[in-house]
This record gives sequence, structure tokens and C-alpha cells, in this order.
Amino acid sequence: MWKITIISLVGLFFVVGCVQDMALIEKGNVNAARKILIAGQSSEFKQDVIIKVMETLGTKEYYFKIIGLNQLDKEETEQYGVILLVNTYMAGHIDGRVTRILQDDPTNPKIIVFYTIGDENNPPPDWAKPDIKVDAVTSASLSDRVTERADQLVAFIEKRF
Repeated sequence: MWKITIISLVGLFFVVGCVQDMALIEKGNVNAARKILIAGQSSEFKQDVIIKVMETLGTKEYYFKIIGLNQLDKEETEQYGVILLVNTYMAGHIDGRVTRILQDDPTNPKIIVFYTIGDENNPPPDWAKPDIKVDAVTSASLSDRVTERADQLVAFIEKRF
């Protein structure tokens, strides 16, 4: 029994240790009135969704700043009309950095949460779902869902401006 527990813990630490934050990227018109801060974890699927969001909204009327979740505490957020938090729902939890932000202001109208889950065919039970009181989009990391998830995020973003 101890061997299974140790192997499980090592596997969990390996998976969590492989999660990387998004790299700093700035796109669009820095003088635009519509500014969006995207803070998150990186994966091919998440990046594809974010790229599709930026392509859909365009960069003439919007300014996008993408940072890792670790940089969020250092960022002045007042200037942004939208703060999009991108993370993974793993082992029954969203990222602790996202949880802290939501605990500080659980109904912040600027915040949108986008999180990925392992399998849409086996969603977590209701008791295990995160208690998010802001707009949220969730998805398994399936390439055929990129456009659909981006469109959902675009609708939430446009609603704020």
C-alpha cells in the first residue's frame, strides 16, 4: 500500500512540476480603451484558444498582455477591463494562485476563468467542481474544441466592454 501511495505522489509531483506559466507577450494597440490581461498556465491547447481569441477580437481596438500566473501579483490590474485567468483543474482543484485571486474578490466583474479538465466525458462530480462566482469556461484539451471555447471567451469579453 505504501508503494502505491509513494508512486502516486511522485507521479502527481511530476505532472504538477511540468506545468509551465505563459510567457510574456504583448499584442495590439497599447493605447486602446479595451485592455485585456491574460494570466495563466501554458499548454498547446490553451495557447491555441488564446490565439483564436486575439484573432477574433483583433488588435486594432484591443490590447492584450499575456503573463504567467506567477507574475499576476506584480501586475497593476486597474487599467484592464478584463482579467482572464487560464489554468488547469487537476486533482480536484484549480491552481492555488487562481483560488487566492478569487478569494480576494469572488465576484470581480473583470475576471473570467478558463480552465481545462482531463476528460469531458467524465466530468468531476458537482461536489468537486470549483466554486467560481465569475464567468467561467471549461474544456478538455481537445483541438476540435479550440474555436468553440474561444467563441465562448470572446462573448464574455465583449460583454464587459
